[in-house]
Amino acid sequence: MQSSGLPVTNQYIPIDYRNSPNIWWSPYSYTDLMGNYQIGGLPDRDDYIIGVAATGYISDYYPGVIDYDDAEPLAITGGMDLTGIDLELIEGGVLRAAAYLESGLPVVQAGNPQILGNVFNRIAKDGSGGLWFATEEGVMSIIGSATRGTHPYNSDLPGEIVRDLSISPTDTKFYATDKGVGRQTAMGSVEAFTTANSNLPYNDCTAIQAVSDSSVFIASPTGDFTVWNGSTTFTNHTYSDRGEPSASDIQCLAYDSTDGEILIGTESNGMTIYNIGGGSFSRFTTADGLPQNQVNAIAVTGPGVEWIGTSNGIYVRDPGGPDTTYQMADGLPGDNVQDIHIVSATQVWIATTSGIAHYDDGSFTTYTTSNSGLANNNCRSILDCDGDIYIGSSNGLDILSNGSFQHYSRQNWYVSASLYDPSTDYFASGGSSNSIDFDIQGLPTGNYRVQISASGYPSQYFDGVANQEDATLIPVQQGMETAERYAFIIESYGGIEGTVEDSMGNPTTSGTVSFYQPGANSQVASANVSGGVFQTTNLIEGGYYAVYTQSGLPSVFYPNAYDIADAQIIQVTSGQTTSGIGIVLPAASENGTISGRILDSSGNPYPFVSMSLTGVFGTSQNGYTTADKDGAYTFTNVTPGVHRISGSPFGLPPLYYSSSFDQQNFDPVGVDSGEDVAGIDLQVPTYTAGSLFGIIVDGGGNPVSGAEVGIYGGFNYPAQTTGSDGLFSFQNLPPFPGYSVFGRKTNHIP
Repeated sequence: MQSSGLPVTNQYIPIDYRNSPNIWWSPYSYTDLMGNYQIGGLPDRDDYIIGVAATGYISDYYPGVIDYDDAEPLAITGGMDLTGIDLELIEGGVLRAAAYLESGLPVVQAGNPQILGNVFNRIAKDGSGGLWFATEEGVMSIIGSATRGTHPYNSDLPGEIVRDLSISPTDTKFYATDKGVGRQTAMGSVEAFTTANSNLPYNDCTAIQAVSDSSVFIASPTGDFTVWNGSTTFTNHTYSDRGEPSASDIQCLAYDSTDGEILIGTESNGMTIYNIGGGSFSRFTTADGLPQNQVNAIAVTGPGVEWIGTSNGIYVRDPGGPDTTYQMADGLPGDNVQDIHIVSATQVWIATTSGIAHYDDGSFTTYTTSNSGLANNNCRSILDCDGDIYIGSSNGLDILSNGSFQHYSRQNWYVSASLYDPSTDYFASGGSSNSIDFDIQGLPTGNYRVQISASGYPSQYFDGVANQEDATLIPVQQGMETAERYAFIIESYGGIEGTVEDSMGNPTTSGTVSFYQPGANSQVASANVSGGVFQTTNLIEGGYYAVYTQSGLPSVFYPNAYDIADAQIIQVTSGQTTSGIGIVLPAASENGTISGRILDSSGNPYPFVSMSLTGVFGTSQNGYTTADKDGAYTFTNVTPGVHRISGSPFGLPPLYYSSSFDQQNFDPVGVDSGEDVAGIDLQVPTYTAGSLFGIIVDGGGNPVSGAEVGIYGGFNYPAQTTGSDGLFSFQNLPPFPGYSVFGRKTNHIP
């Protein structure tokens, strides 16, 4: 049943076996109209696990737990029937997310071209030659070689379905969306106007026309026509105010600068003309010669010649006369005209639902899927940009250039999301392959660490960090959607390329360059050197050390240092390769020494402790010595480079310089050529002892007596043997990052 107490019908109920999960077949049943289920024919077993899962709901395992491992095994013996094994579906929370590239475009296979969406409602060109596209996924722009996407997840654009756009003489962009109006004055900076934050009378907008920044005209699907002064004043005119017989979707708006008029194309009332100066309306319909009252597109060429695209052809309204009608019989590929672009008085491009046409001083050339490389006949928008024709369809973008077509469609690439609540150890997952935004449903209340991954890109945690330790947890409430849609900007890998030369400027012929991030002790990438050149990719944005290594030689950091303290950090930018990195090898090197003392937490010498030296960051050397009675030690014949120093005090885990039991949390010791490095003192940190305790049980959950239990924390602690209660306890333990516990007993699997 649901948490409301209502029965859940036709719900799949499977049974699993605790001691042999994921077998090829499991018994199951479906609930009836009352939410009841019955699974028969079950053999005698004592490990039946039963649960239910459904989209949007929290999984429930008997007896009311959400984790499979916490489910109570059920036993059936001697043909008995189990009743009252009730399950409850509780509506989970919804984490709303969005993932997109730094360009704002959807994630695509790395290196491939991408567009924002497949449905193109309008195309416009700004004063600098940039192209702008109204799509049903937001606004796409092409400026130079850069394609970008603007949508509600990376800007304040009120809605992602952009039905129309208009560019003012000052290059301000205005957008008509399904959730309000957007105004953009700079890349990525959009101001939203909605019924909630302005006097806009409606949010669902179908068309927009900007005569200037302070004279903007907006339309709605219910026939409202609004005059906006670009500030706080919105003056609305209904269909009856305009003298139209009924409410009709306004399909398009156009500006006739010769007559100072806004031309309003409606779905069923023909064209209405608004005189900006006088504030009056007049109409032009089939009664006046229009071939159809459904007006989809209007374009104006001078002086005052109006091309009116209808569902039954084009009507050219010419104040100098005569008016002309163009239909399929005159050369159009189809009569349902969607867009018109005026190049000049004699050059016009037309988009129809049956292909496109080029009007050239009285004659038409048509392009369709059957006679050209046009990918889709359902063309919605068209624009001539310096001789290249951009055609937006319901299935992508086509560009006609020098007589040939190039088609671009939205490419899908799977983005996966992994969720983990550290307080409850609960995991969940989700993702999307065809949308920037997606929801992850059925979540219990919790605070989740969210990781986003896509093949070919670096994974990341919210909020834009690479390591899970730095992740910001996202709160989710059971039964509710997150108020915010959490955005993940997918960065691209960057790279580093450069050269390695000896002190005389000769290129090295072999060796390896390894890359480390500051603060990290393990390499993240490496590149072989060939002909003195190296190159690596797949680096996330950030800083890196580069270190050259070759067998038999000391390692050298960029630009020419043995010691990491003298190395320079190389910055890598997402999607770019940092070049010109030259590593120069020193002329010669001599070995050095490292010396110091090992002390207890009070500063007293730790005598006769075994000491170890290990080369790190590409340095290849291992060394051993023993501290004297005063805790003093010296490593001789130390290779120039970077080293990790540790000691093994009795009864404690290994101690790393300067004062840590954590092998990953050490201070590197750099040695230059011939350098004697002194004062490398290791001191046991002051700590509060802890304990580890637990119980050893068998497969049925019963305590095991006589089991040997041991722990490892840098060394093996003395083992214990459990009593009849199966309990064990280790006391007075120092801090250590990775204690491991093992248990074993004769005739038992460890």
